[in-house]
Amino acid sequence: MGRLFLFGGFSTGFYLFDGTSVSKFATEVDQLIKEGAGQLVHALPYQGNYILSFFGAGIVILSSKGELLNRIGTEQGLPTDVVRNVYLDRGQGLWATTEDGIARISIGSPIQTFGKDLGITSFVRSIQKQGKDFYLGTTTNLVKFDQKINAFKSVPGYNTFGSGFLNFDGQDLIVANGPSLEVITAGKTIKLDFPKDGSVSSRTLIPKNNPNILLVGTSTGLLVYERGLSKEFPWELKGKAPEIGPTQFLFEGKDGRIFTAGAEKNKCIKNRGKQTGI
Repeated sequence: MGRLFLFGGFSTGFYLFDGTSVSKFATEVDQLIKEGAGQLVHALPYQGNYILSFFGAGIVILSSKGELLNRIGTEQGLPTDVVRNVYLDRGQGLWATTEDGIARISIGSPIQTFGKDLGITSFVRSIQKQGKDFYLGTTTNLVKFDQKINAFKSVPGYNTFGSGFLNFDGQDLIVANGPSLEVITAGKTIKLDFPKDGSVSSRTLIPKNNPNILLVGTSTGLLVYERGLSKEFPWELKGKAPEIGPTQFLFEGKDGRIFTAGAEKNKCIKNRGKQTGI
């Protein structure tokens, strides 16, 4: 049997894709989704299993066979059961972004929470940490951890923050800021060329085997950027990828294939590694 891909829908459960066909994958969280207890929003692999985040049901650890191994919610110390994203740090600590701050979880250990007392005042959608730089993308602003005051502070110019998705490119931070797209480099914000057609940015991805390309998922399609020639012009918009509609999520498989997911349908893109295309 070839490589299998596992997909999860917001409220439809899980499916397996073998490269040619899709089949239903029954799990022990299907009933949780069916009962409306939670809406699946994010997932990541963990030691042969999967960590799932839910709007309304906290965090679930699912085995590769579909067994519910653990459920983490307010009873276990999460600030809320409304969880947007989950991330693993280098120490295998699990970070969760929620509507009431962020939390760090050592599986099987007490949960550390970070909320209003540290300057986090709105729904956290994305988290990015590199070295001493620690950013959070929220529904109202972009915040950065200030070691002098031991709290998060708003980054000027981001008081009407949009999607809140962040992505590091070396030392630069790419910010999907709703109706715009920016790069923060050396403390300076550079606005990238972005369509004026009402598009809202949702996700960004730089393919591992094609680092000169930046993909940006938006409410109207998938944008393709090519790396620029200078720090002043870090990325140049090349246009929209054909035949791809609204794109809310982007994921790159180990074989270089890139998967998109949106409200209308999902697509698989073969990343050929060319400089100006995918």
